[in-house]
Amino acid sequence: MKKFVLVILLLSLSIGFVFADEARDLYMRYMEEPCYRTFLDVHSLATEIEADTTVVVDMRHFYLMHVHRMEMNRYLDALVENVEAFGAGVRRNIADTLMGLGRLDLAIEIYRKAIEASPQWSCAWRHKGEAYFRNNDLDNAERALRAAIQYRQTHYDAYLMLAEVQYLQGRHRQALINMERAFLFLNYADMCEDELYSDEETQFLHLKILQANRGRRSEARALENKLRELYPNNAFWGRRR
Repeated sequence: MKKFVLVILLLSLSIGFVFADEARDLYMRYMEEPCYRTFLDVHSLATEIEADTTVVVDMRHFYLMHVHRMEMNRYLDALVENVEAFGAGVRRNIADTLMGLGRLDLAIEIYRKAIEASPQWSCAWRHKGEAYFRNNDLDNAERALRAAIQYRQTHYDAYLMLAEVQYLQGRHRQALINMERAFLFLNYADMCEDELYSDEETQFLHLKILQANRGRRSEARALENKLRELYPNNAFWGRRR
């Protein structure tokens, strides 16, 4: 029985290597000639694997993942190259994708082009501010977020991020002002089709800002007690030890 199991195991490994070789060959073909035709060959294999419920994760998934990522970037680069052909909405979507991939400098440039096409679009300004924020450029982040608020004074997410930027700059009083302004516009939180801060993240940001303002320590303690009950496992408590 043990020999039988061993034979089956070795056979399975051998088949796995054969399948991995097929995926690697398709991967190499794509690397030699990255185009839609060679990508379709890889995609066909991915469809076969997806349809087979007995498949386990193996090297094929690495090759497939890598090719899909490269093809996405190839198309994204083509979109960037021809960005002037698109309107403000598509430009912002391209910039959002770039930001999600960590290509922050290019994302900022495409947000600039989206704003060129629609100068008073608050969401584009807010997303540009986020890209600057992620790029650790707090001064430009603040400028972009202030522009977002200028063009839509009810922009909840822009106030929240502006408060966090100012907190990191050490401007705690101004951070608290903008944090509390944000709460006035909570009903407008979904107008940019995303959620920049979860409720939990928002409350802990509020706590940090309250704690940094000496005149609001009693409120900070009350909020801290509340959050300890609601979120006892939040990493914030570990950082304080």
